[in-house]
Amino acid sequence: MKKKLVLTFILAVTFSSASAQRLEIVAAASNYFKTGTGSVSWTLGELAIETYRSSTVILTQGFQQPRSGFVTAVYEAPFGLSAYPNPTDDAVWLTTDDITGMTYQVLDLTGHVLQEATLTQAETQVSFQGLAPALYLLEVKRGGVLIQIFRIVKK
Repeated sequence: MKKKLVLTFILAVTFSSASAQRLEIVAAASNYFKTGTGSVSWTLGELAIETYRSSTVILTQGFQQPRSGFVTAVYEAPFGLSAYPNPTDDAVWLTTDDITGMTYQVLDLTGHVLQEATLTQAETQVSFQGLAPALYLLEVKRGGVLIQIFRIVKK
């Protein structure tokens, strides 16, 4: 009976001290910068990670992750799509060989849709007037399926 009590005490102390430990990332290097307009954090060489999932959120501990839905590359579109001039001062011409079912959206880098429309001509002017100088995404879809993303620089 005394052995069981001692074993129970040792296990209780072990589990309570384990749960009181600080969470740490095992990494070769990391840093965090914050200004009045935003922040940047990074880590390099993370060795141990864990992923938690719920119905609305996926959190991978320790990894720097972009906003869900941000696309960095797409396949080459077969519709003769082009967007020019880039960089631009106030507008971009979006051209295509076939406008059937095509729409476009202009997004900022946080993923907010700033404007959207349906293509009605083979050459469509997309206005960037009133937008701050920055990098924007011009997404082109056909039938709701993403076919091309242009990175547009507003001067």
